[in-house]
This record gives sequence, structure tokens and C-alpha cells, in this order.
Amino acid sequence: MARNRVGSIRKVGNRWKVEVWRGSAEEGTLVRAYDSLPADRPREDAEALAVAMARRLGSSADRDGGMTLGTFWRTVFPSLPSSRGTPRSKATMRQYTDYMRVPLELLGDKRLNRITHSDLALAVRMSSSPHNAKVALRAVMRAAYDNELVDEMPFQRRVPTHRERRQQAQPWTRMEVREFLHRLRTVPLDPSEDRDEMIAYTVLGLSGLSKSEALGVRPMDIRSERVYSFLLGEQIETVTVEVAMTYTDADGWKSWAKNDHRHRTAAILPLLRGMLFDALDSLAARRGRGWEADRIVQRRSDGMVRDWKRLCDRMGVRYIPPGMLRHTTDTLALTAGVQPDLNDKMHGRSEHSSTYKHYFRPDPGTVEEAARLISESIVTTEHVEHLF
Repeated sequence: MARNRVGSIRKVGNRWKVEVWRGSAEEGTLVRAYDSLPADRPREDAEALAVAMARRLGSSADRDGGMTLGTFWRTVFPSLPSSRGTPRSKATMRQYTDYMRVPLELLGDKRLNRITHSDLALAVRMSSSPHNAKVALRAVMRAAYDNELVDEMPFQRRVPTHRERRQQAQPWTRMEVREFLHRLRTVPLDPSEDRDEMIAYTVLGLSGLSKSEALGVRPMDIRSERVYSFLLGEQIETVTVEVAMTYTDADGWKSWAKNDHRHRTAAILPLLRGMLFDALDSLAARRGRGWEADRIVQRRSDGMVRDWKRLCDRMGVRYIPPGMLRHTTDTLALTAGVQPDLNDKMHGRSEHSSTYKHYFRPDPGTVEEAARLISESIVTTEHVEHLF
């Protein structure tokens, strides 16, 4: 029998008997909970059950530190919510599994309450990607802290990591967007390449949707209506897409978003609405009844990357990853003078820092135009001769 101050796990006959308690009999606050598992299940499953029962009682089933990092990672952590209070996606857990490989090799058999800051720092530095290992290991250890399995908040002290900075790829310029759209409508494609799907994906991407969002859109999510414009003083027609579903290879097609801001209504760019409706009409004729509730772009995420690269090569246009269409509209919007708050709202973000760090990438021509505007604001032409 393994026993600590708040619970016990015993193997009785052909079952694991799990008992967890909280409070004390002397004070009249003792509360007990019981459950069991088949004995052919590993002991780690019984330990995970004890932790889950203890959480329901508001206590920890492992205060004496019997659980190892490996057991916690395999049996408890996958069911715990993220810092946002939502379940972690399969895509996130797949990344964490890769990032946790070295930390688990070094610390997997060590009891949680005996893992020191030096242990954590060593595991991070020994990893092939220290930054990513630190992100995953910190999430795991802080989940253990939140569930009272360790007494000290991990990573309170810094673990500096070097992160290789790759040169950022440039999104398409205005001219490249025009050229791609023109060729997408005119260059012959094989039937297997499905021009209609590619047009729909391009329109959705250039309207500010991420790759997973564009792959999750249904025809029923696209709406056309008339609204009153206070700017123009008249009614205008709008075409919008309700961003409510996402698709990834790991998690499949589901209603899920990173945060509340990602659930939004995005405007389809007026320039692209005719292309989109033509493509939707063609797809509807081919797919028949019931297609309104199905995905428009019925490709896997990894297949989309492969097919997009092939399409760019066929169009004779510089390749950018399919998810970078979103970067393109971010950059074009801010360059055109769209207010940052409005741009972030359109793209489902809550702060400017992410936009400027990851998405806004003006091309050299735009930067030169800005430099000339600054020069003109400093001095007029007739004053130049007095400066030099």
C-alpha cells in the first residue's frame, strides 16, 4: 500500500482501490472519496485517478511527493486545462510531446517535489530547442504547482535561452497579389488541383483568416446583407464570413479558437467577392445537396501546404506559405492607413504587439515611400539648398 497524508492506493484482488480524503476527523471536517480501477491497468492510471479525485475535493493526493514527472506528464497533465481555462488542443499536445523529449529523458523518473531549479535549467539547456523546451516544461511544472504537487512556483528564477532568429519571409506586395489573382483565373490547371477550392482559400486568406480558419469555413458561414454606412450616408452591401470553425490535421474540424477575439465576423474584400461567389456556385453544382454545412476547402492542412506551393510555381509567383496571406492583408491594411485597433479586430487579435512582431512586414518600396514622406515633412524643396 502506498499512503500519504491525503490518500491511499491499494491493490486488492483484481482491482486498484483508491481512497482520497480531506480535512480531519478531530475537527469534524473529514471528507472521503472512493473509486477503483481494474488491476490490469498500470499503477500510473490509479495515481492519476487519485489526483483527479483530490482535485474534486479541493486537496492534493500527492503532497508527500510520490509522483514522478513522467507519471504526471503521461496521466495527469493531458486532462488539465490551459492557462486560459480551456482544454489543450491535440496540436498543442503534439508540440509539447516533441519539446518534452529531453526533459523527460533527464527528469522523467524524478519525483516532482525533488526537482530543483538547477534540474529544470539543465533539462532546458540540453534540449535541441531550449526555448520551446522551456515553454513546455514550464507549462507542465506550473500545472503541477497549481495542483499542489510541488510547493514552489517553478521558473521563478530566469533560465535564459538562445533562440535562433530566422529572417522573416516577406508577404506579397500589392503587385504580387494582383498578378497572382489574375493568373489564378486564367492559367490552366489540372482538375485535381481544383481551381474553385484554391480561389475560395485565397479569398478567405486575403480577407484576414489564418490557415486553420480558412480550412474550417462552411458556405453557410458566408453572408451577404445590406447595412447603412454612416461614412457614406447610404445603404451598402456587405459580404462577411463568420469565423466559427477551425481545421487542423491533429484536432480535425471543430468549433475552437485560441481566444474570444478569434471568434469574429470578417469582411470579404470587395475586390474578391465576385471570384468567391463564382467559385462557390461551381462547387455547389459539383457537390450537390448538403454541401452548405460542409467545409468549402476539403484538404488536409499538410496537403494544403504542398498544393499551395505547387500552385505558386504554376502561377509563376513568388512562394509564400499559405498562412502568410494573413500577413499580406495585415501589411497592406496598415500601409493603407487602417487604424491599428480596427485592423487587430478584423484579424482576431487583442493587442498591437503581436501584429507588429509577427504580421506587419512592409516591403522595401513601402519603406522608401515612408522615408520620403518623412523627409518632406521635415523640410520643403526650397529649403534643401540651405541645408547642404
